[in-house]
Amino acid sequence: MGVVAAIAAAAGTAYSVSSSEEQQRRAKAEGENQSERQRALEKSEQQRLADEDAAEERLRTRDSQKSRQRALAAGAQGRAGTVLTNPLGLPDESSSGKKTILGV
Repeated sequence: MGVVAAIAAAAGTAYSVSSSEEQQRRAKAEGENQSERQRALEKSEQQRLADEDAAEERLRTRDSQKSRQRALAAGAQGRAGTVLTNPLGLPDESSSGKKTILGV
């Protein structure tokens, strides 16, 4: 019986070592999988931030273009948007060519 007990003890020890090595391999593989998932999440977050920055830049560009167009439109009125007066500050009715109440 002593030999059988020794063989059983050796087999138990070998199984424990083998089981321990298998657990270490699984733990290492799980750690690598977790690291890969973390890298994917970080990459996704970086892409999301880059997309937000690009969207903000497009809005700023659009707003500045609208402002520029409004300024150009306001400046394009030129003389038509100006009230013409004579040196006394009153509209010069004689140069307008319009008839007055008196018909002159």
